[in-house]
Amino acid sequence: MPNFKNIFAFFCAGFAALACASCAQNSKPTLETAKISDAQKTSYTLFEERLGKLVKETEILAQEVAQKKTTPLEARLRLNELADTWAEFAAEHPDSLETQILYGKFLRSARYDEAAYKVFLRADKIDPNIAVIKQQLSTYETEQKQFLKAYAHIKEAAKLEPQTAAYQAQLGEFLAAYGGELLKQNALSAAQKDAEMLDAFKAASQIEKGNPDFLARYAQACTEAVTPDLEKAEELWQKAEAAAPLGIEKDEMRLALARVQIMKSDFFKARETLAKIRTPEFFRAKEKLENKILEIEKLNSQSPKK
Repeated sequence: MPNFKNIFAFFCAGFAALACASCAQNSKPTLETAKISDAQKTSYTLFEERLGKLVKETEILAQEVAQKKTTPLEARLRLNELADTWAEFAAEHPDSLETQILYGKFLRSARYDEAAYKVFLRADKIDPNIAVIKQQLSTYETEQKQFLKAYAHIKEAAKLEPQTAAYQAQLGEFLAAYGGELLKQNALSAAQKDAEMLDAFKAASQIEKGNPDFLARYAQACTEAVTPDLEKAEELWQKAEAAAPLGIEKDEMRLALARVQIMKSDFFKARETLAKIRTPEFFRAKEKLENKILEIEKLNSQSPKK
């Protein structure tokens, strides 16, 4: 049975925007849609109307499910009808990347993952230079533990759209999570894995300057590498703290910053950082780090001096 919460989350994340960009005659093309074929232009108005209707019907269903305005049985029946309509429409427009990408995303959102993967493979044959297709292929291949294929596809997506932070971040996350699998298969050395991971997170943080989440992930990666760069990590956590809009987010960054400062044995700075934390939810973690500092200082004082 399809996961209807996933359907709603997917469409809220941008299905409608992608569909409108694909269909609107007067809209400015995106990096993705600018490359997409216009094979259906001879009947463009009808094509636009039918695709727009499909998108709208799917959005309505997603919203009604999220708002509990339909029963699971009714939603499942309507979803099955939509799936049949999408399949018919995609079959009528086999060379339209707009159609194939949106159809693949529909299937993916409804958790027909294997069917979606096959659609994206066909779309990739139509045009092998579309980053979003590579990204979708990589996501499925990762889930299926096809790590070499997944790595190749997400790396291609990041290369095709180097100024899209999401692709850079996904490449970094893939290497952080599954880089060890690539090492086992001799696809990369440990040094190469770390270098590519750090470059990807760095690129994401530079594309969206001031984004605290990308800065934080880059900072975390600096400590995850085989050879940690604690100086860089400290610098990035400080920038992430400054960029965080809310006090609770700033305190979360301060905890991470204090951990790095403790790793550097800079206990004075760590205490200063911890003293700034005001969010009650973090008081226990703050106390643990303060106790850790005391324990390390006690051990250091008991160690024989050379």
